[in-house]
Amino acid sequence: MIANLNVQDRTTAEAVVRLQRLAYRIEADLIGFDGIPPLHETEEQLQQSEERFRGYYAGDRLAGIIALEGEGSGEVTISRLAVDPAFIRQGIGSALLEDALRQETGATRFTLTTGERNVPAIRLYERYGFQLNGRMEVGPGIWLVCMEKEVTQ
Repeated sequence: MIANLNVQDRTTAEAVVRLQRLAYRIEADLIGFDGIPPLHETEEQLQQSEERFRGYYAGDRLAGIIALEGEGSGEVTISRLAVDPAFIRQGIGSALLEDALRQETGATRFTLTTGERNVPAIRLYERYGFQLNGRMEVGPGIWLVCMEKEVTQ
């Protein structure tokens, strides 16, 4: 089940932070970079975010999250997509991405960044029509790829 998440709720914020630390640790190891912001984010920092969060629940356990920015602007940024490692390869990332693409009816373009060495994430986004449109160095030899998907109304 996918539902909106209220990260102002302390219990929800704790669950999101716990999930992020597990998921982004794997990405950090993949790309060789420990500076991924959600990996070190506290509950208090998360609660200050202006992102909109949705979560995938497996029973009563939060198994994945997606966060979006830019509501109503036409351009929506997927700022986070993370799956608890205990639930990887079960279609949760795909389900969250599909949900976001479907729910954001006013979007004309989706954008995101991910680690250039995070091949599984890049392949996921490419399956949904995202295309590479740039890259940026965030640390010595550490590159992010920028991806986008145009949406026709």
